[in-house]
Amino acid sequence: MISRRSYASRSETNFQNSPFLQHPASQKVNWKFLVHGDPTRVANYEHYFLSFYMIDVDMAIAIVLFLSVGPFVLSVITSQPVPHYSWERHALLVIVALVFALDAFLLRKEIKDYMDENNQF
Repeated sequence: MISRRSYASRSETNFQNSPFLQHPASQKVNWKFLVHGDPTRVANYEHYFLSFYMIDVDMAIAIVLFLSVGPFVLSVITSQPVPHYSWERHALLVIVALVFALDAFLLRKEIKDYMDENNQF
């Protein structure tokens, strides 16, 4: 029978080792395979992982830039004040940006796991 104390210490250890708590920079991906890898495998990586990873990152960055400096840049370009958007639209865009960022994070982890599993470089 497992005591409460040992169960609690195990769950704390599992929680601390969770991949969601690790900083993305700590999950180093060796990108040398794009240059030195087998062309068919590189094409597969690009088709199944990298294109979706780049789209997710680009969309998250674009939404964050739009929310932060978009109205200012638009008002400078048009020489008119830009109408204020409702907080609901901003909240929706923040949620969408977070979804794209989370998907990019998970794809990066999947790329690393797949490369480690197949002993790529």
